[in-house]
Amino acid sequence: MSNNISTAGNSSSRVTEMMSQNTVQNGTMCYLNYCGEQLDGIREEMENYIKPAWYEWIVIIIYIITFIVGLTGNVLVCFAVWRNRQMRTVTNMFIVNLSVADLGIIIICLPPTLLVDVTETWFMGLVMCKLVYFLMTVSISVSVLTLAAIAVERWYAICRPLAFKSTRKRARIMIIVIWLVSGCLALPDILFMQLDSLVPDFVSSLLISCRPGWDQDKQTFYQVALIVLLYFLPMIFIGFAYIQIAFVLWKGDIPGESKMRTGNILILFTQSNIAKL
Repeated sequence: MSNNISTAGNSSSRVTEMMSQNTVQNGTMCYLNYCGEQLDGIREEMENYIKPAWYEWIVIIIYIITFIVGLTGNVLVCFAVWRNRQMRTVTNMFIVNLSVADLGIIIICLPPTLLVDVTETWFMGLVMCKLVYFLMTVSISVSVLTLAAIAVERWYAICRPLAFKSTRKRARIMIIVIWLVSGCLALPDILFMQLDSLVPDFVSSLLISCRPGWDQDKQTFYQVALIVLLYFLPMIFIGFAYIQIAFVLWKGDIPGESKMRTGNILILFTQSNIAKL
């Protein structure tokens, strides 16, 4: 996503210069000294330019395989949990939420990304420009935050089993919070994404990009903030959680386990005494 935006940002710096080369001769709009029927040649060249080259078909095939495998796998995960009531555990609730977010990425993000990568043109208009990039950021954010939530749930279950009890109600609340936070992080995409054309509309509707409408400094700050909030901090947090989980499991000293064993021994001892009587 960032590569597409940066490419559009670099190319859009030439838009003003190119637009300034529009002229009017005998009442006919001209572009780069091409007028009337001469513009048809430019349009034909642009149409040939956006057609996939042979090596781009390899990329298209990889995208299609990724789409089919990802769609099938995540749908099966959701279906399995939905059909089997015994699988509706707290951890599986987060896994289903992760699958839903992945489905969002696969269905919403992959097709437009492939189309833009191959044609360098955004065909879907301003509304879809804002909506697709908004949902793209939301889906990625939900995936990352859900992985962090799973790490928290596993950490409490293994390292602090007596301090916190995971319930499906709490899991639902965490999932709702995850989606709300993700929506807030993606709001700039709804507010500031815009269409930017490399050539005038009267020449062609091709080579239109979907890019942020604010200045480059603000866009850089936003991208850095997303990288920190959705990559570095979750990676550090998840890493520490699973390292401590591995350490506890390696030692075999799970908090609360000794008390449970003592309680079981007392129950068995009492039952044996009653049986003797």
